[in-house]
Amino acid sequence: MMQRPQTLPMLQTINHKSSLAWATACFLFCNMMIAPVWAHAVLDRQVVAPGQALHLSIAIGHGCDGSGTTRVSVTIPEGIIVTKVDTQERFKSQTRAAKFEKPWTGAQGQVVEGIKDITWSEGLLADKVRGEFGFELYASDDLKLDQVLSFPVVQICEQGERRWVEEAAQTEAREKLKAPAPVLKIVKKEQAHLDIRNARSRVTPNGAPVAGGYVTIRNWGDKADRLIAATVSVSDQVEIHEMSMSDGVMRMRALDKGLEIPAGATVELKTGSYHLMFIKPKRALSEGEWIDGTLTFERGGVVPVRFKVDGMGGNQGGHAHAH
Repeated sequence: MMQRPQTLPMLQTINHKSSLAWATACFLFCNMMIAPVWAHAVLDRQVVAPGQALHLSIAIGHGCDGSGTTRVSVTIPEGIIVTKVDTQERFKSQTRAAKFEKPWTGAQGQVVEGIKDITWSEGLLADKVRGEFGFELYASDDLKLDQVLSFPVVQICEQGERRWVEEAAQTEAREKLKAPAPVLKIVKKEQAHLDIRNARSRVTPNGAPVAGGYVTIRNWGDKADRLIAATVSVSDQVEIHEMSMSDGVMRMRALDKGLEIPAGATVELKTGSYHLMFIKPKRALSEGEWIDGTLTFERGGVVPVRFKVDGMGGNQGGHAHAH
């Protein structure tokens, strides 16, 4: 085993279990430029548990080729019972109710009809000004775990329109859509506070001693949680790391006690900061492939996650469908 180095010109290891080669490789392979982020219509949260009531907002980040937004409509999927629509300062809201395809169990018992569409109109949201269109809902007790519900959104502008209506059941397929509909995944009650997005890695050459893992974690709960472990199919060992700059020296350390996710906060594992280190990958990682893995939390337990492998200078720490 190589002796642990004390200092390097740009890298110093602190309480690190890996060798100098691993640390140097992580510095080289885990710190690349972040790709630009393009705004789509997205939901502010993407997980809900059966029987949970919550507030949901559709975020619109831009207009149509420089033209401002005048109307936003969303279709509500089966199993979601809308209980209230937010008052919008710029827009008037209108709803359309209809019978459900089947009765759903709501907070007060069986529900046979409800709001199927919400439209905000007679207003103007300037291009490149972020707008949020919100409503309160109850997720039926009858919804199945791991089900993904789509909320198609149509955005009408002063000139033109954008239709965020494309749907796909699998994560890989949704990534390829040009205009994906926002989605809400049905999860276990104990995991509904954990909104996990943008799991990424990047290509590695053959024989690379490490690879990096990146993900954004939002804790919607009123209690802190802690990321304590992770696994990936391409490595038998995954460590949670922190990389920081101090006095012109890059420092890296393993977080043996895990990484706290404070209540109501978002923690981004990204290049040059917190990240996952895949030790001794079994093979090279290829651009465009998906890697199965898990994240383990103190309160939330084991959560499945899939990492997409981006190319050099890829999208670690940001994603084309996120704000």
